[in-house]
Amino acid sequence: MGKVGDILTTYDNSTSSWRHGHDAIVQSDNSRVMEAWAGKGVRNYQNNWSKRFKSKKKQYVKGADIYDKVKAQRYASSKTGKPYSVATTKNSTNKYYCSKLVWQSYKNTKGTDLDSNGGALVTPADIDHSSKTVSY
Repeated sequence: MGKVGDILTTYDNSTSSWRHGHDAIVQSDNSRVMEAWAGKGVRNYQNNWSKRFKSKKKQYVKGADIYDKVKAQRYASSKTGKPYSVATTKNSTNKYYCSKLVWQSYKNTKGTDLDSNGGALVTPADIDHSSKTVSY
């Protein structure tokens, strides 16, 4: 599902009653994604979103060419092994949650801020509702 640099989003994941969702960024061979997963940290994982989640969507970043997309997925890859935590700021680089990893991948390689509301955290919904992403 998706192509290199695409953002994959689901709203299946939840904590308590908050359906916060999950984000990942597609790797260059399309069979893998980079994601930050609770208990696992930032990891390169199989791209099985079409079977793994009921709700799913794929998006690209407006104005991002193939070089931008490759840079974004490489940035995400460079964070492999970093610990998972939601108790972290958007700009820190020592701990990650899923949408922060995706947000930083485009913010730090293309300068594109995908956080639709500019809050202290960036959620899958913030990226999904960004005027800079397009679902297809």
